[in-house]
Amino acid sequence: MTLPFCMRHRYHSISRAAAVRSLLAVVIGMMVYTAAEYLVEPPTDLFAFLLHHVVHVAIIGIAVWLTSWKVVQRFVTKPARHVFIHLHRMASGRIDYLDMKVETDEINDVVGSINRLVGKLRREADPDAVSHVLDKLRMLRLELRGITGKIGDDGVPVMKSLTQLEEEMLGMLHHEDDLKAMQLTGVETHPQQS
Repeated sequence: MTLPFCMRHRYHSISRAAAVRSLLAVVIGMMVYTAAEYLVEPPTDLFAFLLHHVVHVAIIGIAVWLTSWKVVQRFVTKPARHVFIHLHRMASGRIDYLDMKVETDEINDVVGSINRLVGKLRREADPDAVSHVLDKLRMLRLELRGITGKIGDDGVPVMKSLTQLEEEMLGMLHHEDDLKAMQLTGVETHPQQS
């Protein structure tokens, strides 16, 4: 689905946002520190002051800026991109576990959640689950018949609902058997669209 132009938003990468903001913080920090140094001890030679003070502060600032950018790249941007690609593959039908090098607790939590989801999606259904449910419904019907004398006519709607539920479960069981038979005979099965 494509959004109209007026509704589209241009988002920036985490890496770019961290680089721009950390560079701004470094520049502001350098300016504040230089101004404070100037106010504490006004220089006699302005050129010597700027050369002596600004150069080493700029080098430290650039080192901090590059380090913060690399940290965001390594621990946030690259793992997030890997997770996004994996989720896109899952949406396309490739239900595989996410296997990646994890270096932070937060990314580890995300990867663990995705892998638990994959485990639940890959878990095969119990082929006898419908039969087990029908057996439990029959036992419930017997128990309700045993207390019908105590509850009188109030039990009639419950028994009707129980009968309807049993019929629906039997319909599911027969539909499942029909699908298996069609698959065995080579007839293609497609889900019905509502």
